[in-house]
Amino acid sequence: MSLSGSPALTKASRDFDAAIADFARARSADKKAPSMGLLERARQLMTLPGGFDVLYRRVSALESAGIFGNSDWARPALLQPALARQSLAVSLSIPG
Repeated sequence: MSLSGSPALTKASRDFDAAIADFARARSADKKAPSMGLLERARQLMTLPGGFDVLYRRVSALESAGIFGNSDWARPALLQPALARQSLAVSLSIPG
């Protein structure tokens, strides 16, 4: 896959792809495998111009790898939109 963007974005994208693959292998062996390494790679991508686009294109891979497997996000019917709306309103009002 050819990425248009900086060398830093290209490297971060490749590192993220590797982290997804590692996480998927770990999750297939242990449904409680930690996701912090993968999430840290995602955070690094978010700091780069174009990083959110890279993440967006990999949403299916993240879901297939099981990133939401041990959370309420794996069962969206359990989520309560009213609570999320309040969380977003509070975070928007906090000076950053």
